[in-house]
Formats: sequence, structure tokens, C-alpha cells
Amino acid sequence: MSRKLHLLLIFLCFSALSTFAQNKDSKVTLKQLLDSALQSNHLLQAHKNEKQINQSEIELLKATYLPKIGTYASFSYWDWLMPNKKRILGSGSTDMYTELSAYQRVYDWGVTKTKQSVIENTIALNAETEREIRHSIIWGVNNAYIELLKSKAQTEVYQNSIKQLEAQLRFTDNLYQIGKASQVDLLRIKVKLSTEEKHLQQSLNAEDAQITILKNMCFLEETNGFQVDTSAMVVAQKQIGNSFIVDTLYRQLLLQHPILKSSDIKLEQEAKQKELYRLANRPEMFSFATTTWEDGYIPFGNNFNYNVGVGIRYTIPFLGGKGHKTKMLQSDFKATKIQEEKHQFETDLKGEIDVALNQWKTLQDELVKIKSIIHLSDEALHNATVQYEGGQGSLIDVLDAQTVLTDAEINYKQNTIALLQVLARLHYLSGNDSYPFNF
Repeated sequence: MSRKLHLLLIFLCFSALSTFAQNKDSKVTLKQLLDSALQSNHLLQAHKNEKQINQSEIELLKATYLPKIGTYASFSYWDWLMPNKKRILGSGSTDMYTELSAYQRVYDWGVTKTKQSVIENTIALNAETEREIRHSIIWGVNNAYIELLKSKAQTEVYQNSIKQLEAQLRFTDNLYQIGKASQVDLLRIKVKLSTEEKHLQQSLNAEDAQITILKNMCFLEETNGFQVDTSAMVVAQKQIGNSFIVDTLYRQLLLQHPILKSSDIKLEQEAKQKELYRLANRPEMFSFATTTWEDGYIPFGNNFNYNVGVGIRYTIPFLGGKGHKTKMLQSDFKATKIQEEKHQFETDLKGEIDVALNQWKTLQDELVKIKSIIHLSDEALHNATVQYEGGQGSLIDVLDAQTVLTDAEINYKQNTIALLQVLARLHYLSGNDSYPFNF
């Protein structure tokens, strides 16, 4: 029984350790980070509430044609009564007056309908602002994630370099023991090894910094064992040699980008606002009904009277009544301002696309050159190592070749990953709503 209990405890311990290891080494995908950032962002949640506020404005407009009912009551004492009051109140000096009235708009020349359209434009504008915020979050998370990939690629190269230097140190130490290498060679390798370890630590610190940025952007509480998906490098390598059609990106920009669509909505909204200013000078048709009771005491019920009818209200467009003309002129100025801003936004965004495409071409050209450098430096390192191990070469040549190869490999991996950064930037500039990558 005791043996079975021990075996069970051992099994549970191994299961717990296995689960802990799986949780610690679980990979966090870019999609998971983006989902977390978008779901938890407070600014996006605020804009969803803004939509509900605007929807309630439409509900308020629905009450425009509902009758407005009012009541009025007063009790007063008269020192003396005029003859007509005496006929109503009798011999007393007290007056109890009650009124019930109703007012209803009959026709407003489309003002209510235009106001509702303005609110609907406000809702659409809020949706585009929400899209703009969403795109900024997606771009920010993508950029931080790719920066983390760059740091990890650099870390991997330094780790490989340290392994090679440690092997070289062991080999040189063996040569030193038999008198075929000097103590200076050992010191040189140790200095180089110490330098690479310092670079490795700097790279690991850069990783931690990017993880902290991602943690804050994505509202993550725990980042222990933060592992990224290695398929990103595969995706990046597939982009080597690819190109873009500028006109296609421009067309997507004009059709999809939330800033430009917001400008179009603002222009439409301003046109409707101008129409509201114009309609402000139209007469208002309404109907009314009033009923009154007046007597000299409580309870009352005598002297019932009523008044019903229709009316029209009109503000003459002169002097103080001509303000709507100035407002219409202001609306024209605002529309011109919005149009000019839209042109500037379009110019700036196209310029950013051109910069991104130029960066794309630069990276592609550099990757070709760096690949050639890697091939040559790898061959130089191999030859220098063979000559040194054969007693015909210098350790300095080996270390120099190792340095060139390490730098070239870091540049190649980081520039390859930087292609993803440019892709994410173009995705953002063209106004796409989807995630740029699926890893």
C-alpha cells in the first residue's frame, strides 16, 4: 500500500512538472496578442459607448412629431373683481384656474429627417474613427512583435557564435598545452568570448524590453516563458524577391483608409448641416388645443372652455432673422477646409507608401549583398580555421572572419524580418481591416 502511494505521488509530481513545462514553453502567437490588445483596449470600448449615445439621439428625434402636453394651475385672491370676472367667480374673491394644453408639430420641411441623417453620419464617422484606432493598435502590436523577432534573431546568432568560440577556446587550450599556441591566443579568444557574451546579454535585455512593451500593449498579466512562433521567419523568407504595384496600393488607400473615408463623411455631414441652416428659415406649421376650468373654489368643474386650431410660425429673414445666411457661409468655409485637409492626408499617406516601398527595395538589395558576404565570410572562416589548426595561420584571422560572419548573419536575419515590418506598414497605410499575418 505504501509503495503504491509513493508511485502515485511520483506520477502526480511528474504530471505537474510536465504541465508547468508546457505552460512555460507555450508559444504566444501574433494573432493572440492582437486579439488581446483589441479586446482590452479602453479607447475602443469608449467608442462603442459613443455609438450607443448617438443611437439614443435618433430615439429622441422620433419624439419630434409626438404632441407635447402641458398643464397649468393657479390659485389667487382678488381685491376687487372686474365685471367679467364676477360673472365667472360669483360673489367670492378667490380664483382657481386650471389649464391643459397640447402642442403638435404638423410639418417641418424635412428638418427632422435631415437631423436624423446628420446623426447617422456621426455614427458612421465614429465607426471610421474606431477603425483608425483599431488599425493603429494592429500596427503598433505588429511593429513591437517584429522588433522582438529581430532581437531574438540577434540572440540566436550570438548564441551560435559563443558556442563556436567556446569550441575554439578548447582547441586552442589543447594546442597551448602541447606548446603549439601562445597564451596571447588564449587571451584573445577569451576577450572575444567575453565581448560576445556582453552582446548576447544586451540582446536578451532588448528582448525583455520588447516583451514589456507587448505586455503593456496587449494587457497581459503574465509573460513568463514568452515564446514567439518561429514560422514568422519562414514567412519573411518567402517575401525575398517580391515586389508591389504602386497604383494598386494607391487605389486601396483611396478606397479603404479610415482617415480619407472620415473626410468624405465629414463633407457629407457638413452639406446636411448647411441644409439644416437653410431650413431654419422655413415656416413651422403646428396644431394646438387648450382646455381651461376656472372657478372661485375647490373642487372646481364649472366654466369649462376649450380652444383648438392650427398655426404657422415664421421668422422674417432680416435683421436678427438673417443669421442662417452667415451660418450657411460658414458651412461652405468648413467644407473647403475639410476638402483641403483630405488632399493633404492623401498626399501624406501616398508619400508614406513611397517611403515604405523604397525601404522594401533597399532591404531586398541589401539581402542580396549580405547573402554574398555570408558565403564569402563563411568560406574565409573555414580556410582560416583550417590553416590555424594546421599551424600555418593566425588566430587573428579566425577571429576576424568570425566577427564578419556574425555581423553578416545578424544583418541578414534582421533585414529579412524587417520585410515583415514593411509589409505591416503597407497593410496599415492601405487601410486593410484584417490582420497582416497569421502566425
